[in-house]
Amino acid sequence: MMEDDIVVSFVEKLRQTLRQREESANPLVRLSIGALRSVVHSARTVKVFLSDRDYRAVALLKALRGRKLHQTTVVTSMNRYPGIFGACQAYFEEREDLEILSYGCATGEEVITLREYFPSARIVGAEINPRCLAICRALQVDDRICFIDSDDELIRKEGPFDAIFCMAVLQRTPHAVEAQGVRSLAQTYPFQKFDAQLSAFDRLLRHGGLLVMHHTQYVFSDATVASRYAPLAEQPEPVWSGPRFDRNSALIEGQVATPSIFVRQRT
Repeated sequence: MMEDDIVVSFVEKLRQTLRQREESANPLVRLSIGALRSVVHSARTVKVFLSDRDYRAVALLKALRGRKLHQTTVVTSMNRYPGIFGACQAYFEEREDLEILSYGCATGEEVITLREYFPSARIVGAEINPRCLAICRALQVDDRICFIDSDDELIRKEGPFDAIFCMAVLQRTPHAVEAQGVRSLAQTYPFQKFDAQLSAFDRLLRHGGLLVMHHTQYVFSDATVASRYAPLAEQPEPVWSGPRFDRNSALIEGQVATPSIFVRQRT
């Protein structure tokens, strides 16, 4: 038996023993069981941290750059939002000299897709996860595409932009939130983080530019910068994409569907 298998077998047997004794009438036994459970959980966490590179990357991001981290899972694919991308293409149909930011570009599929819709644009993909960023930088792309770390200063140097795409980024573990019936995001993903990111986008976006968001856990109209924007007239119908939360990070009862494409107005 391999060393890792022995460790897994031992941990599983220990867990079974703990389960059998956690209902003991003796309070000292129950207290000891609780302490041992913590040890077992810590051991399993350490094992996963050491063996799973994806888990390790996210854990380090939470520890080192938690204030800038939004979504922690990587789910992406080519041409994932054709209706939204097509509406943006139509809006810019007479423009070729576009500067586009793909914020939270994961492993680069969104950037490659945007090149198909905007053949002449300069496209910047920004990603905070170092493993994903390394995958992006290994892609074969043209010289008007670049990938950078999602650092505020680095992004600012690449701007301003005519369009900012932020797709399925401004949220935290949405499927778990919905499945568990979470009623407040105050501890895990407070409204202030969402609002601050939109303010940062606003400083990077040219007048008449597009701010494009989809799958967010908050409502754009609640944002500090919302008064500077108007929904694009010709865009896909708003869809409900899971629970939404208010400015206090509390669950909004009922389904809330919001547009995905907003135009930066002159101020």
